[in-house]
Amino acid sequence: MHPITRVAVAAITVVVVACAGPNLPGPSAGSSPAPGSVAGPTPRAVIVLASATPRASAPAAPSPSPFALASSSPSPLDTSTWKTYRSDRYGFSIGHPADWTERPADYTWTLAVDADWQSPASERFNKDDEILATAWSVAVAPRMTAEAWLAAYCPLAANTPCSGLQDRTTAVTMDGHSGSLVQFDGATEAFTLVGDRMYVVAVWEDNSDPRTAPYGGAVPLLEAYLSTVHLLPGGPSAPASPSPSLVPSGLRL
Repeated sequence: MHPITRVAVAAITVVVVACAGPNLPGPSAGSSPAPGSVAGPTPRAVIVLASATPRASAPAAPSPSPFALASSSPSPLDTSTWKTYRSDRYGFSIGHPADWTERPADYTWTLAVDADWQSPASERFNKDDEILATAWSVAVAPRMTAEAWLAAYCPLAANTPCSGLQDRTTAVTMDGHSGSLVQFDGATEAFTLVGDRMYVVAVWEDNSDPRTAPYGGAVPLLEAYLSTVHLLPGGPSAPASPSPSLVPSGLRL
């Protein structure tokens, strides 16, 4: 072979060995090098782009819990179009849906005689003779509690059941005063004691009655009524009228 050719072949051989060297298999783990041999350099790590760990993507938004919607409070009824009714007899004003009929009280409500949903002594509002809401107030004995008054009222009003009321009572407010909303069988009523006077607003249906469905039930409807109540300065101003027991038979004041 020509000398120049031998030099070129040797150079090519060195290049090939240098390139292939890092990929040659090394001794297995734990084996000793052959005597007189020189350990080669540790192979350089080879980076394989195809196996690179992909960048973490943003976590998916969690699905809404079905219980979140079930536990959320229903939207309150819009009372902006309701009509306002003023009761000087009982010392408050109250709103009612514009398409409901007003029926003013015929005389002043008393516990002994008028603890009845049909009593004409309450301010009455009805929708097509299907749903009836009433409101009134009555003086109570000094230092009498709301619980004691309700215990006397419930049996006379034929509300059932009259026991275990705390399990069917929720807190409400009326014109800034704390009261209690009680769900009876066939009636939903709110009682607010202000000073020595009890204010009562009632929807004479239970919460599941289909006739109250357009309002979300009897409870939302009653809460909407309560939200429109405002106590008049000075309280009731109309003189008490005789109760039916003092009126001659066949007459109604």
